[in-house]
Amino acid sequence: MRYVLSPRALALICLLLSVPLAALKLPWLPATLVGLFDELRQLHVAGGTESYYADQHRNVVRTTIALILYAGGLASAAGYLWLLLGGTRRRTQVVVWICSAVTALGLPVFESSRIGPETDRMYVHIVRDIPCAVLVVSLGALVALFLRRPNH
Repeated sequence: MRYVLSPRALALICLLLSVPLAALKLPWLPATLVGLFDELRQLHVAGGTESYYADQHRNVVRTTIALILYAGGLASAAGYLWLLLGGTRRRTQVVVWICSAVTALGLPVFESSRIGPETDRMYVHIVRDIPCAVLVVSLGALVALFLRRPNH
């Protein structure tokens, strides 16, 4: 007897795994948007030194990456909901799982500079370990999707 997890079950797993991360990060989305506009405004202040402009540019890039990860996470959550509601288009499933995998891979990389020996273990678990679990599920779903025969 063969047991195969359906795309719905995998989407539910990923959605449930994402809840702690969403609860931790989504409240900061408005402040991140406001921060980007402030940083863009400060980027063009006259009279700054070379190091000032380099630091401001790094801040703008980091905030932009954070907003891209927010967008990827929200798109992934929308895709999980679409799958839970019965979405069956193969191409859309591929897009959902790729978006999920890329976002789940990007988050631990992005957060790695903030994690140190003194970082709270629960925070590390939420921003590093849980996205890695979502990455594994997403890649497994992609492999299963490509191994399955397409419906005609």
